[in-house]
Amino acid sequence: AALGWRWLFWLPLAVLVPVAGAVARWVPASPVRTPAPVDLPSGALMIAGLSALLVAVSEASVWGLGSGRTLGLLATGALLVAAWVRRELASTDPLVDMRMMALRGVWTTNLAAFMLGVGMYASIALVPALVELPRADGVGFGGSVTAAGLFMLPTAAPQLLVGPFIGRIARRIGSRAQLLAGIALMLGGYLALTFAHRHAWQLVVATGALGLGLGFGLGALANLIVVAVDPRQTGVATAMNTVMRTLGGAFGAAIAAECLARGGSLDGDFALAFAVCAGALTLGLGAVLAIPGKGSRIAVRVRRDRPALSES
Repeated sequence: AALGWRWLFWLPLAVLVPVAGAVARWVPASPVRTPAPVDLPSGALMIAGLSALLVAVSEASVWGLGSGRTLGLLATGALLVAAWVRRELASTDPLVDMRMMALRGVWTTNLAAFMLGVGMYASIALVPALVELPRADGVGFGGSVTAAGLFMLPTAAPQLLVGPFIGRIARRIGSRAQLLAGIALMLGGYLALTFAHRHAWQLVVATGALGLGLGFGLGALANLIVVAVDPRQTGVATAMNTVMRTLGGAFGAAIAAECLARGGSLDGDFALAFAVCAGALTLGLGAVLAIPGKGSRIAVRVRRDRPALSES
C-alpha cells in the first residue's frame, strides 16, 4: 500500500533484468538451429489479433458482454487471427507451423492447457474476492488484502512441494496420466467450492487441491508438447502452449467477473462461478483423454553427449 499498485510491475522487472543478463551470459545456446527470416508481418497479425481478443475478454465485465466495444474487438481479433493463420499456411517459413498445431498430440494438449488456464486464473480472481468480501448472508470472510494473500498460500505451497518430484512422477505413470490427475484434482477442488465455501477450512482444503492439481498439470503440459513435435519445433510448440494457457486464464478471469456481476445472491454468484470453472475442467479432462499414447510414459535415455526425451 505504501508503494502503490504500479510497483507490482516494477519490482518483478527489477528481478527479471539481471536474470535475463545471467541467462545470456551463462546458459549455453541450443545446438538445434532452424535458420530462417523472421516474418514480422505475421508476428504483427498474431500480436494484434490476440491482444484484441484479450482486451475484449478482460474488459467485458466493465463494458458489458453485449456492448459494441466488446463485440467489435472480438470480431476484429477473430478476423486478425484468421488472417494470421492464412498467412502462416501460405508461408514457406512460418512463424508458427499451423500443420504442426493441427497434430493430435499438439491441439489436444493445447486445449487441455486452455481449460487448465481457465481454472488457474479464475481461482486467483475468486478466492481473494471471497475472502475480502464483507460478511453478508453468511458469505465472505471480511478479510484484509494480507488475509486474501494468505488464503492463496494453499494454492501455491503444493506446487512448490510437488515440483522436485515431477520428473519421477512422469517416468512412473506417464505425463498423460499426470495431467489427467492434475485436472481431476482441480475439478474436485472446484466442485467442493461450488457446494461448500462458507468456512475457512473448506476454502483451504479446496484450494490445496487446486494447487496440487496445478503442480501436476503444469509440469505435464511441457513434456507432452515436447514429445509430440519435431525437436526443431519444440520452442514454438511450447510457446504456443503457454499462449493457450494464458488465453484460458483471460477467459477464466472474465467468466469469474461476469458471474459475480450478475446481481443475484452472493452465495449463488460464487457457486455459479465455481461451477463454470468445474465445467471447463471437465472439458479439459476430455481433451486429456484424447491425447494420443494411452498409458504412455516419458522415458529419459541418458546418452554420453546429452540427455534426450522419448515416448515409450
